[in-house]
Amino acid sequence: MSHRGVEELLEPFIHALESKRALDIPQETLLGAVTHFLSTLSLADLPRLVEAVVGSDYLWSSDDYAGYELGQAISLAVTAKVDYLGKRHSSSWCASRKASSSSRQWLNTIQTTLGKSREQGVIELEIRAGLLSGVAHNDQIQWEDERVELEEDVILGVSQLGLSISGTRELAIAREAVNHVEARRLLILDLQVSGMAIFM
Repeated sequence: MSHRGVEELLEPFIHALESKRALDIPQETLLGAVTHFLSTLSLADLPRLVEAVVGSDYLWSSDDYAGYELGQAISLAVTAKVDYLGKRHSSSWCASRKASSSSRQWLNTIQTTLGKSREQGVIELEIRAGLLSGVAHNDQIQWEDERVELEEDVILGVSQLGLSISGTRELAIAREAVNHVEARRLLILDLQVSGMAIFM
């Protein structure tokens, strides 16, 4: 699909996400659209989609999304983007290096947009957990500092939720979030949680 065609479909999708009413869209269709647009939009259009996902009342309040479904859709978007960039640069000189560089740029664009969000909580954590899951499953890419920053943001997000984790969705997100963090960075989280427990 051409860039113009993607943009034409993006507008009604963002409008649907921003709607205050319940959406008459099947779960699989909506999550598939999230995966599709995250992996196909230009870097210029990507922040608007991320902002719409973060601000969507429906995605974060509907019982249809009580687990880690959105995180899984985002994880699939990482794989789809990596596959696309791999094919795009396959005939280029230093193809692997160029694919890694483009993948890092894409990830950094999403991370930067999340950092601008007014609310830093379970919403951003689920998105970052999905990103980290996708990054971990695509280790042929040299993610370098972008992965380190992502893991640190995930650790910070889990530690901020801390002992307030109570719902099924929060627990599922926290478990998935730490599943792909390197052990040495998980130690930091363990020390933070232990420190909180001392004062309980």
